[in-house]
Amino acid sequence: MISARDTAYSLLLATLVACSWLLSTQYNETDSTTIAIRHIPDTIITGMTVDVTDTQGRLHRRLQADTMHHYWDDGSHTLEHPVMTLYRENNAAWRIVSDQGWVSPDKNTVKFTGAVKIDNQAVNTAEQTTIHTRDLTLKPQQETFHTVAAVRISRPGDVTTGTGMNGRLSPVLELHIKADVETHIRSLHPTDSTS
Repeated sequence: MISARDTAYSLLLATLVACSWLLSTQYNETDSTTIAIRHIPDTIITGMTVDVTDTQGRLHRRLQADTMHHYWDDGSHTLEHPVMTLYRENNAAWRIVSDQGWVSPDKNTVKFTGAVKIDNQAVNTAEQTTIHTRDLTLKPQQETFHTVAAVRISRPGDVTTGTGMNGRLSPVLELHIKADVETHIRSLHPTDSTS
């Protein structure tokens, strides 16, 4: 026969288990809510420009964005309409433009998301290169980049398309397209059809 004392202990134990379960459920809900709420920007800058110089004080890199959000919980930044310009001896060499961007907390990775355009600022039209792709990751220190998206590279006289690309912007442009490569060559000097 179960005594009143045993029944009281059983009820007490069942109550403790139920309370423990209830508290753990509420704690887990609060914890996930806290994480979601914590990833909000602590700083918002409109019309942002950041210049990076080389060891001789010359402009090396400029990052501009319509709006920059800094997130204190992980130190990352998001960018609206970022434009990064890379310079060579104070002359603009390459420009990367996209819809959105993300900068890692250590500033060693910049992700350009959405439509991405890379073009050189060559004065000589024979040297002009324009690259269209999506979702490009840039390592600014090494000036290397990669994407797994479709790529279209236009230069005077030819257009090359493919899927996925690795590249380096400095000291000269190096591109490695990973798959589905096609090049279309067009004449720079169309023939005169009247002769």
